[in-house]
Amino acid sequence: MGLVSASTQIRIISALHLAIAYHLIFQPKLLDQQGVVVLLGQAMGIDEVVSFSSAAVRPVSSFLGLLFGFIGCSDLIAASIDGIPFYIHWGGQGMFYLPKSIPYSSGITL
Repeated sequence: MGLVSASTQIRIISALHLAIAYHLIFQPKLLDQQGVVVLLGQAMGIDEVVSFSSAAVRPVSSFLGLLFGFIGCSDLIAASIDGIPFYIHWGGQGMFYLPKSIPYSSGITL
């Protein structure tokens, strides 16, 4: 038996999506200054001049924030279902979520 149930894991991921959505919409500069983002940007050779908070990129970050917010809300609503419909819904979603997680869990870089 696992330490954390599947519904708890889904709720945690939904909360993470909602937090990312909030920061992409209201405080994109905060994400731009994170160490991991700077490190990945330097590894890919992206200039530091480009930022999420510039006027040209603002609509893109807002759209991504809305997308993350929609995904977080829909998963949170679906995770609140009890009983058999929960397993029917997430059983059907597994084939869409699994291909996204295989490269990360097996160490394959795309």
